[in-house]
Formats: sequence, C-alpha cells, structure tokens
Amino acid sequence: MNIMILACGKMKKGALSELISHYHKQIHWSVKIKEINISESDPVTKNHKENKEIKGSLLPEAYVIALDETGKDFKSREIAGLIDQQQQSSTKHIQIIIGGVDGLNPETLNKAHVTLRFGQQTWPHKLVRVMLYEQLYRVQSILDSHPYHRD
Repeated sequence: MNIMILACGKMKKGALSELISHYHKQIHWSVKIKEINISESDPVTKNHKENKEIKGSLLPEAYVIALDETGKDFKSREIAGLIDQQQQSSTKHIQIIIGGVDGLNPETLNKAHVTLRFGQQTWPHKLVRVMLYEQLYRVQSILDSHPYHRD
C-alpha cells in the first residue's frame, strides 16, 4: 500500500522533522510527502491555489482522507479499521490531505472519502505532520497485533 501525504507548507530541518524521520523509519508501508508550498501574500489567493494544487494531485483511484477541524474524532483503532478495510479491498493508494493555514475549501473536502481531526484543539500544521506519522505507526502496530498500542 502506498500512502501519499499532501501537506501545505514546507518542513524545515529540526526537532519536528527528526520526529517524522523516527516514525517514518518504523513504518513498513510506502509513505511519501508532497509539500505544497505556495508563495502568495494574499491569504484568499494562497488558499485557493493550495486547494487547486491539492485537487490536481489527487489520484482518481485513491482513498482520500482529509484532516480538517470540521472532521470527526476517530480513535486509533477506528483509523486502523479504515486502513485495514482499504487493505482488504486491495486499495493501492491512500492520500491524506493536510490543508494550509486557512484550511480546506468545501470542494476539496468533498473529494475526501472521510474527514477526521486530531481533537478540538488548534494544532500547528507542522506538528500535525508529526501526529499523523505517529498515528500511521500506531495503526500499523494495531494491525500487526504489536503491543505498542494500549486501549
């Protein structure tokens, strides 16, 4: 299974990128990040361009997960269930969207099969990447019956 993370913004080297690298090395799925880095001073234009590039990057055959503050709260086992269902359905591509500062527009959100969030708090986008990688590792551990995950 191939997982592509479409993430707005550019991750610089540092503590957060080191955490991502730590989890990335432990995940046996193919996980890649496509950074969408739009240089635009007008926030409305920037958001429009980000959403346009995200939509243009979506594969028609992919199962799409959007991370958005309007999404549903999922427990780790529920996320594992979604991923397992896609594996059982022989889905080859999962794409996960992390929008920009102003989020995803309704047209982009409608492209997603499921929309989830990491709680009600506001999180910096770069930290969301770390949290996503940790969840992917946790999901893999759950599906492999590894004792890493505890209920």
